Amino acid sequence: MYACEPKRRPGHFLAYRFSRIGLCWHQSSETDKDHLVCLVLSICTFALFASALYLPFYQYDDPAYLLANLHVRTGLTLANIKWAFTTLNGDTSYWHPLTWISHQLDCQLFGAAAGAHHLTNVLFHVANVVLVFLFLNRALQSRAKSAFAAAIFAVHPLHLESVLWIAERKDLLCGVFYFLALLTYLSYARKRGLWRYLLTLFFFACSLLSKPMAVSLPCILLLLDIWPLARFQQPVREIFDRLRPEHGSTEQLSGMCGVSDSRSTPQAASRLSWLCIVEKVPFFVLSASVGLVTIIAQKQLGAVSNLASLPIAYRIDNACVAYCLYLFKALWPSNLSIIYARSTSWEFWQVVGAAGLLITAAALALNAFWRRPYALFGYLWFILTTAPTIGIVQVGAQYMADRYMYIPLVGTVLLLVWGIWDLVSQLRLPRWTLVAGASAILGVLSVANLKQQSVWSDDLTLFGNAVRVTKNNWSAQSLYAIALLNRNRNLEALDHLQEANQLSPNNPTVWYWLADCYSRRGDTANALQLLRSTCASYPAFGDAHILLADLLAASEEARFRNGEEAVEHAERACKLVASPRIQYLGVLASAYAEFGSYDDAKRVTELAIELAGSSGSEVSFLRERLRQFASRRPYHKRALVVNHTSLSDSSIISTNNPSTVRDAARDLRSNGGSHHRPP
Repeated sequence: MYACEPKRRPGHFLAYRFSRIGLCWHQSSETDKDHLVCLVLSICTFALFASALYLPFYQYDDPAYLLANLHVRTGLTLANIKWAFTTLNGDTSYWHPLTWISHQLDCQLFGAAAGAHHLTNVLFHVANVVLVFLFLNRALQSRAKSAFAAAIFAVHPLHLESVLWIAERKDLLCGVFYFLALLTYLSYARKRGLWRYLLTLFFFACSLLSKPMAVSLPCILLLLDIWPLARFQQPVREIFDRLRPEHGSTEQLSGMCGVSDSRSTPQAASRLSWLCIVEKVPFFVLSASVGLVTIIAQKQLGAVSNLASLPIAYRIDNACVAYCLYLFKALWPSNLSIIYARSTSWEFWQVVGAAGLLITAAALALNAFWRRPYALFGYLWFILTTAPTIGIVQVGAQYMADRYMYIPLVGTVLLLVWGIWDLVSQLRLPRWTLVAGASAILGVLSVANLKQQSVWSDDLTLFGNAVRVTKNNWSAQSLYAIALLNRNRNLEALDHLQEANQLSPNNPTVWYWLADCYSRRGDTANALQLLRSTCASYPAFGDAHILLADLLAASEEARFRNGEEAVEHAERACKLVASPRIQYLGVLASAYAEFGSYDDAKRVTELAIELAGSSGSEVSFLRERLRQFASRRPYHKRALVVNHTSLSDSSIISTNNPSTVRDAARDLRSNGGSHHRPP
């Protein structure tokens, strides 16, 4: 170094590097800047959710979607694809064939590796983050605000349920097609073209086939036509000029939207307004059709509550409170749970306060439309996209769920981000305060995200958290008890099941798990009494029948065994399930053997071995039983192991020939009642 050259300091070097980065940024094209933002958002989102690759399957819904579902576990075949489109519900209350196909593809590629399934969920979430940025940036022409909003969407803890829960793949897949439909609609509205319109309709159909919650999209398209696209200029001019003439004219609205008013004549504006309505007709038809199919599927499963059990007045009260709770959790995501208990009734002040808050927020947003149109847009986005799951049509025991906020959160985030920008501009604060505030918000949300991710480490922590943060929640108590049972902590499980039974008397699911807990603790008499009562009160509850048959066929104490009754309940259970289950077949074989019908026991066990395919542990277990039956001896070891978390659970069927399985099941059902009493 020459003596005359000044000594460089580390601070000068960093400043020089950042200045070079800034110079490269300013010299880049607009497209390159968008690509760079997308890249940064993708990397940061994936890094935040990278730990999800080490998470397990969960006992809540994952068995129904994957572990015990023959049509998914056997991969992507023509027969399975046909099942996905032609079966209304399968083991769930939704009709979502594309979601089924995505799970089938994962099983085809990765088998039962939980990490690979979680990886797919994370990648879908990364794609949605990028799509949210592109949509907001192209719709509202603000890269910085859109990037900030997409970053909040990426890290918000309310989205953990949709990302970390494999069974909630439908939220992510629906979101991908939902935002793609919005992007193509923006292109259609500004450039027209039949292919753009058809592409929007196609993406909308795909979103509906992923999850019916997408039925709100036609309303969002009409909302976009009002702002920011300003395609309803003439009606908006007439309405708002009468309401608030002092706040400006439609030309100001067009300017705020960033849309040139090339069709400014009243006649052209009127024609465009009618076109905006007519072109939405196919979208509304698709929404109505899928909504009807969903309601039919839910009714078949008994998931739709009638007006006698839940009056319309209660549903409206519940909707008002749920809307406010969603807003609160969006702004302050605390006490999040995988399942919330529905309150039997709301206090008068809670309902009045919630309704008053919603009405006040709507009035303020409407009043500020000319100056801050994003307020009304964001508020209506939140209201409209949440409406399908708000509880007017009540499905299941929940009145709200974090996963229902996956798409609606965009509206609240938009309202928050654009509001912060306006506040900083009005207060004339320096730019660094905006950067510092945005960094603080993202930092707090990221820390909350990581903290909530630890809750999802396994079933025990997940459902234990639900018990801790909610009150009077029989579902959480039951799920936590099941997790304890699977770890042989039977005494603790019994306490939680008894609590669940007090919260929800006459609940067959609680009775079932109570009976299983009794049997594990050696109290077979109480287990049998409870199961007989459950089967008598709920004859279509197959799990209760099969557990009762298992105890009657393979109890360690001879005084509790009854082969004839065991066969009756095992056959009933096998006829109730949509697809044959190896567990059920194992119980049926034990029942036949206890009854003395060893030929039937051998036949059913051979069928179970055929269905088990390449699963070594299951095959060896079944062959041991087959040898026992061949020597004409019963098998007094329980075939039913109630553990929904285990991938080697005997209810899982592995075969590459679903049609053969269905034929075998049909033969079993048709011949199931032909057992004979031994001589």
